[in-house]
Amino acid sequence: MARFNFVFLITLSLTTSISAFIDHYGYKKIKSSIPSGLTADDALFLTPYIKKGQIAEAQKLAQAPPLMKNVESFAGYLTVNETYSSNLFFWLFKSQLGDWLKQPTILWLQGGPGVSSLFGLFSEIGPFSVTDSLRLKRREYSWNRKCNLLFFDQPVGTGYSFTKTYYGFAKNETDVARDLYTALVQLFTLFPSLQRNKFFIAGESYAGKYIPAIGHKIYHENKVPGAALKINLGGLMIGNGLTDPENMLYYSDFLYKIGLVDDKTRAKLKEYENYARKDIKDEEYRDALDWLNFEFNHILGTTGFMYPYDFTNDKIGIDDRVIKFVQKKKVRKAIHVGSYEFNDFYMPYNYLMNDMMQSVRPWVEELLTAEEFPIMFYSGQLDIIVAYPLSVAFYDKLEWPRTSEYREAKRCQFRVGVDVAGYFKTAGTFTEVMCVCCKHPPEKKTLAVEVVLTSCIDIPCAFQTQGLKVPGVAVAPGADEATAPPPGTFGL
Repeated sequence: MARFNFVFLITLSLTTSISAFIDHYGYKKIKSSIPSGLTADDALFLTPYIKKGQIAEAQKLAQAPPLMKNVESFAGYLTVNETYSSNLFFWLFKSQLGDWLKQPTILWLQGGPGVSSLFGLFSEIGPFSVTDSLRLKRREYSWNRKCNLLFFDQPVGTGYSFTKTYYGFAKNETDVARDLYTALVQLFTLFPSLQRNKFFIAGESYAGKYIPAIGHKIYHENKVPGAALKINLGGLMIGNGLTDPENMLYYSDFLYKIGLVDDKTRAKLKEYENYARKDIKDEEYRDALDWLNFEFNHILGTTGFMYPYDFTNDKIGIDDRVIKFVQKKKVRKAIHVGSYEFNDFYMPYNYLMNDMMQSVRPWVEELLTAEEFPIMFYSGQLDIIVAYPLSVAFYDKLEWPRTSEYREAKRCQFRVGVDVAGYFKTAGTFTEVMCVCCKHPPEKKTLAVEVVLTSCIDIPCAFQTQGLKVPGVAVAPGADEATAPPPGTFGL
């Protein structure tokens, strides 16, 4: 198949094609805005202080002036490759309840590739959101209440992260994991008290590849004899994640079964999927991505749906409030980025194009076999772009010692009050969850979703035979003990 020299990305007018699987819908192309009076010298690079052992000074410099009362944080740059001047931007929020130095930390990774994790901070799980007037509003159900929240703009070139040369961009998931691990080691050196606490990694969409990659990297680095620093990895949580593209190519059947395409369109979509699978087997990954682009263009053109995160909504939601807010002079000064640009996703996306259709399933299988920490995949019922049935197709291909146990496990309900909020299955350290009436990723606005996705951190045992240990939330009556998830699956 001939290589097509174009990239399918969304524009405001929606006149161009859209990239399959890629978490760019609803994001405008970023217009960099650098207020006067700021320079690159105003940015804070913490690596030199860490190398010199000047930890107390580095912590003091990294403190961010509060943007909201009782929300304390640290921010700055960590250098991950001095040769290429590659730097990752981080923003760490103290837990709002309890002693933050004794609380678990959650690292949140956005998808893309190349979408800033600051979108997750302000639009999904952080302590506050951005209003239409570009002011901050406290979020009712923030993951920050009982946990420290850590956001990295990664891979290099995403958001406020940058490199001075094209050699510094990640070309594959090994590169992604290497840079992020380098940054995490520095961060835990900067905040040594956090090293003994559980560390969880969560994210969505294309982070379905980032998270297994960094989890696999941490797992192996922790086993190096005499390692100076071991990260206390407590679990992985992946929302609507693209993890195993070859075994998730079932848009044709999914869309047909929910009534969005007819049998003729389904047949055409199957053609694209078969071509893509062949190219994946032949290791022609760029060509496989082209076929997926063709398929998604056909899907959008046929269905008229321009927002593939929710098949009940045909209007794309373009929200540039976060983009505008994080580039305000007051915010730039607070988070120590100086005049460095807030990048869009184009550069990380382009350099990772050959990676997009490759699988990280072997790493997931290795981690499941090790059974050293829980791994949870969760999905919103209404998603198209990484639809739940596509994820199940990937789960069914997993091979590890508990494969048969998973396939035979009973699918249990969980409820909030009298309402069914979702379903889950568990085997060993693996749990998969489907959240009812939620999109991509599952909204964090309801108690039901909040409890399920943070239960592994907020309470000692998330899934118990007698139900979740949270008032009003329980496994459906009648779930027998032989097939219900074992106590402590997500224990601290």
